[in-house]
Amino acid sequence: MPSRNDDDQTQTTNTTVVTIDTKLSTARWRSRSDTTARYDRSRIPRGSAVGRYTVGRRIGAGDSGIVYVARHKKTGSRAAIKVLHDDRSVSARLVERFTREIETLSLLRHPNIIEVYDIGQLQDGRPYYVIELITGMSLTELLNIHGRLQPLEMLELFDSICYALQAAHDANIVHGNVKSNNIMIVEEGHRRMVKVLDFALTRLARIETDSDSVELGFPGSPEAAAPEQIQNQEVTARTDVYALGVLLFQMLTGEYPFGGSDDLTIMEAHLRSSPPLPSQLAPLSQAIDSIVLRCLEKEPHRRFESVLSLQNAMHRALADEKRTAIETPQAVVVFIQVRAKLSDREDTVHNTVLREVMMFLDTTEDSLREAGFTIASNVVNGILGITPLPADRSGAKKVRTHALHIACQVYRELEERTIAENQSIEACVVIRIDARLSGSMTGEVQAPPAVLDEIKSWEVEGTGVYATADLLPDLASDDSTSKTPQGYVAVDYGRWA
Repeated sequence: MPSRNDDDQTQTTNTTVVTIDTKLSTARWRSRSDTTARYDRSRIPRGSAVGRYTVGRRIGAGDSGIVYVARHKKTGSRAAIKVLHDDRSVSARLVERFTREIETLSLLRHPNIIEVYDIGQLQDGRPYYVIELITGMSLTELLNIHGRLQPLEMLELFDSICYALQAAHDANIVHGNVKSNNIMIVEEGHRRMVKVLDFALTRLARIETDSDSVELGFPGSPEAAAPEQIQNQEVTARTDVYALGVLLFQMLTGEYPFGGSDDLTIMEAHLRSSPPLPSQLAPLSQAIDSIVLRCLEKEPHRRFESVLSLQNAMHRALADEKRTAIETPQAVVVFIQVRAKLSDREDTVHNTVLREVMMFLDTTEDSLREAGFTIASNVVNGILGITPLPADRSGAKKVRTHALHIACQVYRELEERTIAENQSIEACVVIRIDARLSGSMTGEVQAPPAVLDEIKSWEVEGTGVYATADLLPDLASDDSTSKTPQGYVAVDYGRWA
């Protein structure tokens, strides 16, 4: 949680639409096709020497430049080199300013800012810089795979982005191109590390003459362009606040606030259109609407004065949700029912089959306890194993994955045992997330009456492993699962056992 004193309060505002005299058609905005055409002019052959590094294969290309894997000539350590596109309009003064800002940024050593190892210029004058080589996915990729984020999920990532930007602003560096493609998410153990890329590249989007400077447009996406950038005006920290508003809208709704069939249409919307309320696209509070709309004000002075102000406002807006998450912990529940198989001619269960059922229940209970589950002792028609679900996303994913693995393993053991020993028993395993079973996880646990009354409805006809949909996101793909009439998802237990 941000800790600096801040008098900036969240307030509901109506977005002001300003009248622009400048015609967009007179501005030289770099279109996506222009950027593509510049790739060929900017390529560096594999094996070329760039400073103290040898260039390897290309691993990415964007609006501003091309990224290559590289190795240090002496140590052999791997890194990434970003070489900016061949742009004849870039002046020596701007390259010098860009170099100075990147050097300042490298001194910050901020955990959420990608580390810069070296910076220089190629023989043709193009700037390059060497950065840490990271593996992960961009925020764009994350949203494309998983869709919009829940507010508390968003906050986990948003905090790290804000910390990075505020640190840069404190060093008088404006990013100027904050967008989901420039946010990398790296898995470090059981937590996510956010890295913000491509600081200060906007400085190279200007040509200088004897009398003035003419803006060509920043090397980025029009979807995140602040009005002052489109109008060739001064870029400040509040420009990054505007981009954060776009990013918030995108993370919380899965959409951009302004769309269009081409870049000019999108930029016209940034200049003249009011953004929709995020709550029109997702179940969000009025407080979040207010924050996002304030970020997206056309006039910079109407936005949050700093990234820290915005961050504090978002924490206040989500205070109730954070409190609810703490006060209402959840648990992963594995319910296993073992039944005797009856033929069409049988209406009673033989004692030998009952013994088989009881033996397997005892074995299964031991397996669940060894796996860290607590057993509810008052469930008589099956086994109910419970394990707490952490509030943080990465910890919760680990527990959900573990529960799925154990449940499928238990079912597979039963299946193999019944085949090998020709036993007349079958099982159904259901995995759920339930807040009513999230109490004490030590000693003897009693399932509450409401759960006991409901357990019968948890049962699925037939055999197999089934899970509620909220347990499976980012664990099982659509091609490995199918829905049952009861609304559960049938899990491919062979994959998880």
